[in-house]
Amino acid sequence: MVEVSFLGPLSAFASAFFWSIGSTKYSQLSKSYTPFSINFARASVAFPLFTIAAFFSAGGSEGGLGAFSVIKPLHFIYFFVSMTCSYGLGDVLFLLSTRSLGVPGALAIASSYPLWTSVLGIHIKGEPFIPLQIAGVLLALIGIIVVVLNAPSREQVSSGFSIIKNAVFMKVSTGVVLAATTSVMWAANSFIVSEIGKDIPLAVANSGRMFAALVISFVLSKLLIPKASIFLPRRLFTASLWLFFYEAFLGSYFFIYGLAKSPLIVGVTITALAPVLAVPMGWILKTERFSFFRTMGVVCVVVGVILLMANGGKT
Repeated sequence: MVEVSFLGPLSAFASAFFWSIGSTKYSQLSKSYTPFSINFARASVAFPLFTIAAFFSAGGSEGGLGAFSVIKPLHFIYFFVSMTCSYGLGDVLFLLSTRSLGVPGALAIASSYPLWTSVLGIHIKGEPFIPLQIAGVLLALIGIIVVVLNAPSREQVSSGFSIIKNAVFMKVSTGVVLAATTSVMWAANSFIVSEIGKDIPLAVANSGRMFAALVISFVLSKLLIPKASIFLPRRLFTASLWLFFYEAFLGSYFFIYGLAKSPLIVGVTITALAPVLAVPMGWILKTERFSFFRTMGVVCVVVGVILLMANGGKT
């Protein structure tokens, strides 16, 4: 049985909060730029910051080199698989799925990933099967799906992938398969991140992940959209530095800390709450009108999280 420090779940919540804002901004950028150029920009800011943080937290150059020396070949595999499932193919498949399903439909299917991550935790990591917490996961997922499907806007994502005009991507069956595959990839990323965060210092782990993100974004961009630039315009990049700092740097730190320091079933479900957090934020900012179904979805999520943290947050 593992005692849960509430710092883990709180960090997971912070990462969801940061992503709820970041994803809105990235969605706006995706109307004009490819996901690879956006993710390359995110990683190009986060990678040096995490590297500096790793040396700073280790007490200087000698300690920093020692911190990076714990990276083993298996960790490099983890880094690249993790970022392929998130910054790389995960993003590609999700965007393609929105062509037939729209953003709400695709996100509703893809958001089921905490369930698959929990299954991995039970069968691979040996985390115990606690019915109350499983019920919490299911309630939270139902709430997330209700919130997503009742979103005010049902527009598709517009991005550099609009150049892919194959009719197969307009079939609903194709969209369902792509969104479901995205869900599996996001689950794999969450599981891998939870393992990496327990093996090596968090700043070192995120530095490795962001380096992998740079390589993957560049390679996939040249393979899939060779004519598109991998770089954002300088003025836009400079204006977005604050966004990359708090989402790609701080948000990623909270993400890996939250998953590493929480039971997997708790951490991964809380990190998936970004669509739900957007609702009360919309009320506060007066950008969203009251919706009965979205409100009930939020209530469902709150009850689910309470059940997840039942028994003092122990697994």
